[in-house]
Amino acid sequence: MSFYIFDDLRETSLQTEKNPNAQYTGKWCDALPVEELTGDYEKCPICDAPVSRLRWLEPHKISLSNTKYPDRLSWWIKDPAIISDRVKIAYEKEGILGIKKFAPVNITKVAHMKASSPKPPQYFATEINYTLNVRVDVENSIAIGQRDDRLCALCNPFGITRDQIVKISLNTTMWKGEDIFKVYSLGVVVSQKFYDIVQKYNFSNFNLVSVDKYQKKLDG
Repeated sequence: MSFYIFDDLRETSLQTEKNPNAQYTGKWCDALPVEELTGDYEKCPICDAPVSRLRWLEPHKISLSNTKYPDRLSWWIKDPAIISDRVKIAYEKEGILGIKKFAPVNITKVAHMKASSPKPPQYFATEINYTLNVRVDVENSIAIGQRDDRLCALCNPFGITRDQIVKISLNTTMWKGEDIFKVYSLGVVVSQKFYDIVQKYNFSNFNLVSVDKYQKKLDG
């Protein structure tokens, strides 16, 4: 079984490789929160340290930068999986597991929208839980960074700042069959089944890369 992770920086990296001096041009619209309400951080069940951004509370309101609507919104939004109604319908039809809640998102404005422009789809903010059944396999992973005294076997198993991820491996021996979930110290991970559904329906802006090929380098 293969697992995949969202890699939203990949498109930016590819454009930079082609032309380092060119201004980045997004393929899809940007989504920005409006009148944003936030709650508490999610915390590690072992050391009680924050493991997420501040929770994005309902009602969810956003504005879109143009009319190029993807099936998953990404930039400037705290929630990692804001999906279109098309994805929600396929999720339910195909029996995918892992999303605990779909909360409707209200679009307050679409910039550059004309009378002839297509209307945006209905988007939903999803609730995805962290799992204790899939963890980063530190012995078979490689990360580079500065020493971090806040060592935790669950949320900071490397004991470093992880300025660069060279290789990631997961321990999935206790995996319970969820198709989308959060892994402590890594992020949202999806199963092969989820990946195949994305390909089957040609959902846009999911940017999934196999975990064993995932790499990340922080700027600066």
